[in-house]
Amino acid sequence: MSKKLLLLTLSFLLLCFSSILAQEDEEQFEEVFYNPYFQSGSSGFELDGQVIEGSDWEWLHPTPNGSTLNWVQVIDANTWLMAGFGGTFMKTTDAGATFTVYKTVGNLSASGIYRTIYDGHFFDANTGLICGSSGTLLRTTDGGATWDSVGVGSSSTIYSMCFLDANVGFIIGTTTIDVWKTTDAGLTWTKLSGGILGTAYEIFATDEDTLFYGSTSGDLGRSNDGGATWIEVDIGISETIREIEFSTPTDGWAVGDDGAASYTTDAGLTWTLANTGLPITSDFNDVEIMSTMSQTLNEGFEDVTFPPTGWHAKNILGPIEWFRATGTAHTGDASARVSWDGSGGEDWLVTPQVPIVTGDSLKFWARKIFSTVYEPDTIEIRISMTDTSVASFTDVIYKNSVNVAFNTVFEQFAFDLSAYNGMNVYIAFRHYDVDGNGMYLDDVTVGEPMVSEVALITGDPFDIYFTTDMGTTWTPYFILDPTQLWTGEFFTTSFYGGGIEAITVGTRGMINGWSTPFSNAGGNIAYNTWLKSGTLYDISVQSAERVVVGGQPGISGSTFDQVVYSTDFGETWGIATFSDSMTQDVNDMNFFGSIFTGYLCGDEGRIYKTTDGGETWTFVSEPTTLELEVIFFFDENNGFTFGDDGAAFKTTDGGATWATLTTGFGTADIWTASFLDISNFYIAGSSGTLEYTTDGGTTFTPLNPDFGTSTIYKIEMLDANDGYLCGSSGKVRKTTDGGTTWTTIDPGLSTGSIYDLDFYDSIYGVLTQSSGRTYYTNDGGTTWFFENTGASSLYAVDIYDTSPDTAAVFVCGSLAFIQRNMDVIVPVELSSFTASVAENNVTLEWMTATELNNLGFYVERQESEQWSEVGFIEGSGTTTETQEYRFVDRNVPAGTYYYRIKQVDFDGTAKYYEHQQEVEVGAPASYELSQNYPNPFNPTTKIKYSVPADGFVNIAVYNILGEKVVDIVNSIQKAGRYEVNFDATNIASGMYLYRMESGDFVSIKKMMILK
Repeated sequence: MSKKLLLLTLSFLLLCFSSILAQEDEEQFEEVFYNPYFQSGSSGFELDGQVIEGSDWEWLHPTPNGSTLNWVQVIDANTWLMAGFGGTFMKTTDAGATFTVYKTVGNLSASGIYRTIYDGHFFDANTGLICGSSGTLLRTTDGGATWDSVGVGSSSTIYSMCFLDANVGFIIGTTTIDVWKTTDAGLTWTKLSGGILGTAYEIFATDEDTLFYGSTSGDLGRSNDGGATWIEVDIGISETIREIEFSTPTDGWAVGDDGAASYTTDAGLTWTLANTGLPITSDFNDVEIMSTMSQTLNEGFEDVTFPPTGWHAKNILGPIEWFRATGTAHTGDASARVSWDGSGGEDWLVTPQVPIVTGDSLKFWARKIFSTVYEPDTIEIRISMTDTSVASFTDVIYKNSVNVAFNTVFEQFAFDLSAYNGMNVYIAFRHYDVDGNGMYLDDVTVGEPMVSEVALITGDPFDIYFTTDMGTTWTPYFILDPTQLWTGEFFTTSFYGGGIEAITVGTRGMINGWSTPFSNAGGNIAYNTWLKSGTLYDISVQSAERVVVGGQPGISGSTFDQVVYSTDFGETWGIATFSDSMTQDVNDMNFFGSIFTGYLCGDEGRIYKTTDGGETWTFVSEPTTLELEVIFFFDENNGFTFGDDGAAFKTTDGGATWATLTTGFGTADIWTASFLDISNFYIAGSSGTLEYTTDGGTTFTPLNPDFGTSTIYKIEMLDANDGYLCGSSGKVRKTTDGGTTWTTIDPGLSTGSIYDLDFYDSIYGVLTQSSGRTYYTNDGGTTWFFENTGASSLYAVDIYDTSPDTAAVFVCGSLAFIQRNMDVIVPVELSSFTASVAENNVTLEWMTATELNNLGFYVERQESEQWSEVGFIEGSGTTTETQEYRFVDRNVPAGTYYYRIKQVDFDGTAKYYEHQQEVEVGAPASYELSQNYPNPFNPTTKIKYSVPADGFVNIAVYNILGEKVVDIVNSIQKAGRYEVNFDATNIASGMYLYRMESGDFVSIKKMMILK
């Protein structure tokens, strides 16, 4: 099967089994579109490679993240939070200038990728929750740096959450999840008794009793008893309902697939279909409602002047006054703050004169400073109909303790002013306390409840659609950046104040900022860089600057962006140009001689050449109309190419002409080749077929890699003996005899194809798989370690030596993903290992060139075919500097021995080095008993002796009366040289004799214990 047909089949399967928003746990598959209004130029937000927190991998394309984003919440003008596919959680605290990306939120799925996040809610910049696939329900109190599971004990997907305030919230998902409620900000959850119909993708509550959910087939459930029971309401929609939003307890909208939109004005009892003019090709995933007010007062305290023009701040008691505070605000950068007075204070903040008409209300946002209760502390709202003097504020419309009234997050308060209809009034915020809490005040407004309502719906790849007449007409509003090349489905929008008033997120990590159609406050900005679309099949790292990547065009026949290149090691990218209208896929590239000269091959047998490092490509020839999968050149003239249906060709004139090679593949596809030299190389492909040649392709010999009918996607021979191959069904094989025999290697994969592998040397290698999975080995394939990049299927990997001791790993794959790992340190590399013998002591010395997480070395000695540990030497952790080690194995009996080293990492991973040392420890020529040292001694001394033949040895200590005090040695010993330590702690001071006897040999010497 050709690569293109294979990928079309995979794409079809993904569509069949895809779940809402993104393919759950496995792949992301969303349709993408070219921006027809694209203008070349810079958007001002070209981001360099984006580091992924808690990982060695970083996004190179798209940046700052390539995973689909399903949810966004804007906390304030600077702080935005986002989450989506594969455990991705992102945040910015500087309005999109920089981002922090996490990809390990939640737990791992069986496929090795982190769970997809579908929804979230944050109470402030630090504390919030997210939910997602496989029952993921997590809570953070540090802005997403760490998460705690607060799950409800189910492995089913949770699609939506809704909070009424800082404590009360709801979640919903599949039928097995049902509906759950929290009253303690998500710390604990209680399941509601009422059942739901089908899988629910949205939940919304207007109060604790009135709940709504949207599910498949246009089913909308309504409960008026807090979820105890549900009734199904017909809203005129037969498609899946994705989002529900109410602006008031009575007025709300529901939107969904295929352009579905419906509204209610009676608290959800009845609904009116209102989708005329909406594109049925768009699935609408979010709806936001903007209510425009006829406001006579609107103050957010953004101006540096305080009090604002027309306002008055009055200090009645104590040194503390109302002041403008930055850094803590409901919207914008500032709010009004009043602190506490230790000995008592009273402070007033008074509005300008405000005319009141029928329906007007006072609204403001407020919070207390501390979570701890400090009393007494009181807030009052007073009205004066005459002037701003304190005595004139006789009407009190609100009075409460600050600790009772406010939370530590901003909440909105509203008070009806109808009693003052037709009057001009002043409004005062009076705060008084004795060492109390203090408060923030923001976004103070006075106006009519609603003049008009605007509904804005998200989902279309190009436009936000809005209506000002309850859906009678819908107007598209273009939200793309003019310099944004690509777009796809958008999923969520979050509004806030400022020049850019909304952030919308979606496919491939899109983050778009735009101003509403009613303010014209600013233009549209794309905060992500997305240069191309399409699957990438090959990556070639030519130097510490130049990287070239090839694959599919973004849109076949419309875009000619099959090859992208970087001249700064992947930080930024450019699109290569072709000498003709190249519309086919690029399947393989090969550079030789220098970093600038190379060839590529692709569909329909087309071959191109570059002489400028991949920036421009010139058509060379077309030896076949079949797809070519492999190309390799040794120099300007000699090269080979292979492809579908056993296509095999050789050139000796730089590709001008090609000679057909005869292989045993028949109609089987040749996917891969590995060259030892121009004469000796291997080819492999579908149906487990593997062949090699020793005469430059004149003849081929079949080999049996025991691959069955699975496809071999990659073979890499490290030398004439050692090599690896990988392919479909998660199979890996290794040979140590040039391919004659192959052994199975288990990297620990669950399922899925292994598309590529690359080895830095005989020890360190990396392989790539679907769902962003990478596996690496640092011991020649004996053990493998898993790490997920957070991307989708990875089709190619290339390892580049950045220094003698370090390397960078580049990967690319579906959805035009490119990632890089710059933190590869070559594992513990043994550069020398020697042994020497002095008498009965064996000295081992070794050096390492690099070390990675090295706990240390166990020294093992083999005797009678049995290995035993004889010592341990502590390692140097992680270092790229040369380290020297020494170990002495003392008093080794005469004989022949082997020594080896077992290196152990901090995580317990161990490996043996193949270097072994053989030593011969000779027997002494005669018996000998040496004088102890030191002498005199207290309390220990050492005694050396030699035994020329195996036999019984006794060494004993006697007092001057000839009485035995203690035996030091009393056993059968092999021939050799020995040293024994004698401890006289429990023996009195004085002169003693020590006597050695073995066979006919007897020797006596004196020793002095001096205490």
